[in-house]
Amino acid sequence: MITSGNKEAYVRSNTASGNEKIKKLIVAAQEYERQRISRELHDELGQYVSTIRFGLESILSSLPTNATEAGRLAHLFSIVDKLDKEVGYFTNSLRSPVEDEGLKQIMSSFIREWEQRSGIPVKMIFSGSDDDLLDYDIKNALYRVMQETLTNIMKHAGASRVGVYLQITGSRVTLVVEDDGCGFDVKKSGLFQRRSIIWVLSACGRGLRLPADH
Repeated sequence: MITSGNKEAYVRSNTASGNEKIKKLIVAAQEYERQRISRELHDELGQYVSTIRFGLESILSSLPTNATEAGRLAHLFSIVDKLDKEVGYFTNSLRSPVEDEGLKQIMSSFIREWEQRSGIPVKMIFSGSDDDLLDYDIKNALYRVMQETLTNIMKHAGASRVGVYLQITGSRVTLVVEDDGCGFDVKKSGLFQRRSIIWVLSACGRGLRLPADH
């Protein structure tokens, strides 16, 4: 026999379960779209950039080094080279960690690339156990949180130093990202889409401190 109180609890439980499934489907669809865009950037745009680069190299090699056109072409070549690096950066940033790839490994790789692109040094401290016990969805969400946070720091925070701290204890993980900049509007950053696993402090003059705890 189901009383009204039990029935209400049952409905709430099923609604929460349904909402969780919907969230997972949305995240899966977003990841699929990221992979599709990443492949197209690499296969299509990357191919065009490479063709332009080889064409410019061929023309440059046939011109005298003191020719006026050589200087202009060299400038264009530097722009194309920068574009090629940007395409590579965005292609890599869109990809998701593979199932058997360590969270620390993929985070370190992205952070090194981010440092080169932004010119902002990052202090990384990874402690605790390996991430074998972490669910893939959790690893992916934490990676995306770090990625989106660093992107917003580079664009809006005016920071000169950043710290990324990851601690794993069994199946529990804590991620903290902080900087010495002026903060940014978290509501407009896209991070609130992941508010089920994070809380954020961002205020002008106090920089950003973003702990993600699971």
